Amino acid sequence: MNRTSDDVAREDAARRDSGKNTASDRPKDLAEFASNSKWIPTRSGKWIDLDEPNPRHFNSGDIAHALAKEQRFGNQLPMNYSVADHCVILSHCVPVEYRFEALMHDASEAYLRDLAAPYKRRCGDYKRLEERFERAIAGQFQLPHPHSTLVKMYDRVLCQVEGAFFYQIGGGMELPDEIDRKKDLPRIQQAFKTFTLGQSAESSRFGFLLRYNQLRDEHVDRHLAGAAIEGTSPDPI
Repeated sequence: MNRTSDDVAREDAARRDSGKNTASDRPKDLAEFASNSKWIPTRSGKWIDLDEPNPRHFNSGDIAHALAKEQRFGNQLPMNYSVADHCVILSHCVPVEYRFEALMHDASEAYLRDLAAPYKRRCGDYKRLEERFERAIAGQFQLPHPHSTLVKMYDRVLCQVEGAFFYQIGGGMELPDEIDRKKDLPRIQQAFKTFTLGQSAESSRFGFLLRYNQLRDEHVDRHLAGAAIEGTSPDPI
C-alpha cells in the first residue's frame, strides 16, 4: 500500500520520539505561558527553544503544516502562494543532488515566519535567530550549513520569476554565470508556470509532504554513501 503524506509525517514523529520535551523544556504553568519569551509551540506538541533549538525537536510534519500557511511576499498576493509551494517548485529547478536541500531551504520560516525581505534586512535579531535555526535544522536533516551557493542562486532566480509573474516587473533579470539562460532559466520558468497556484493550505501541506517523501530516501542514500566514502558513522535522518 502506498504511503500518504500523513504516513510520512507520522513516521518522522515516531522516529524522533527521543527528542520529546522534558518538563523544563516548556512553560510550567499558564502564567509562564502568557509571558512566554522563550518557546515556540508546534502542531506536534513539541516546544522549540528559541535560544537553544534542539535539532531533534524538528520534524517534517510541523514544517509542512506551518510553511503551507505562510504566504510569500508578506501575505499581500491576490492568491494563495505559500512558502511550501515555493519550496516544492525550487526542488524541481535545481540539479538532482540539490533537490532535498532546495525543498528544505526555508524550513526555518516554519518557526520564525517569512518576513518580507526589506524588513528582514533591517532586523538583525531575526538574522541571528534564522542562522541558529538553520543550523539546528541542518543537523536534524543532514543538510549543508550554510545553504549551498547553488541553491541560493536558484532561489534568487526563482524569486525574480515570481516577481515577473505577480507584479509584472520586466527586464533586468540577474543571472549568475552558473545558471544558463538558454537551458536552466526556461526550466525554472516552466517549473513555476506548471505549478497550480491558489491552492488551499491543506493542499500545499499535502504537496510538500509528498515531495518530501519522494526526495527523502534518495537524500538518505546519498548521505550514507558520503559517510561510507569518508569512513564515518552517519547520524540517522
